Amino acid sequence: MIAYFRIGTWVAAALAALSLSLPAFAAENPSVLVWSDEFETPGLPDPGHWNWDTGGSGNGNQEGQYYTRARPANAHVDSGYLQVTARREDTLTCWYGPCKFTSARLVTRGLATWTYGKVEVRARLPTGKGLWPAIWMLPQDNAYGNWPNSGEIDIMENVGFEPGIVHGTVHTQDYNHLLNTQRGATLAVDNLGEVFHVYGLEWGPDSLSMAVDGRRYFSFARETGSAKWPFDKPFYLLVNIAVGGSWGGQQGVDTTVFPQSMLIDWVRVYQASPQTGLRDAGSQRESRPRRSAGDALFIQRAGSPKIRHRSLSAFTGEDSMARDARGRLFPAEKPSLP
Repeated sequence: MIAYFRIGTWVAAALAALSLSLPAFAAENPSVLVWSDEFETPGLPDPGHWNWDTGGSGNGNQEGQYYTRARPANAHVDSGYLQVTARREDTLTCWYGPCKFTSARLVTRGLATWTYGKVEVRARLPTGKGLWPAIWMLPQDNAYGNWPNSGEIDIMENVGFEPGIVHGTVHTQDYNHLLNTQRGATLAVDNLGEVFHVYGLEWGPDSLSMAVDGRRYFSFARETGSAKWPFDKPFYLLVNIAVGGSWGGQQGVDTTVFPQSMLIDWVRVYQASPQTGLRDAGSQRESRPRRSAGDALFIQRAGSPKIRHRSLSAFTGEDSMARDARGRLFPAEKPSLP
């Protein structure tokens, strides 16, 4: 059973009060929720939202894991979280011989793509030397040619030998790591493996920027020509944990830390106008009913301490407080998994 609490009047007043103090990242955000996954249904990830990339090819980075398909040990939903898990296993064949690790790479390719908007993912990262979790985007169609010509947007990358550093990066034909010309920035963030943080992308026709918990730390302005700015086409979302590889494995892999999981609380995509951003067998369809920008929707499951809420970061740049059914403020952090 789900109970809904609407507080549109309160939000309108709050917006007026906050209009002079909003952080830049929040103030300019698109406000229409066009796609999301709240991970409420236990089991495998929703096939209407997620596809799977599979195999042990190394993905051009000499990575050590085999990405499995629809295997709960590597990706499943439980207790309101998507858990993407890397494991130490000798079961399959990789580019270098018998694989040493398994993991999962979930993608919205073929199901959901977007051109411009805001993407937010609330996640807790795995820890350990050799791990390489990522939240990123690739083009649905390589309109400007194969990688890197059609672009790549890395909303969040972390490598285990830098446990307190988040990377945000873009790759294009002229700006990419093969040429050592990629454009990006880093941000020091405490407790990546202990608490949840919101990793955000704001993307428009003339620039894109990345933030952690509403704090913008990287911006990239449009330049003339697709070799520098291929970001005017539909992109899809990817979440994964790689193991080892040319970057993640620079200081080796600590095999004693496995299994390790990236826990994702929710994924939300906003746009400034009601675009679907979805592709389904060549046609577009709406992904879900849209809520008014003036109403916040709080959802509470009977008998559960978990309360779903529309993130207050859309108004304040913060994601640390929510309200219960009686309007009382409390930390939005979920209870820890056993």
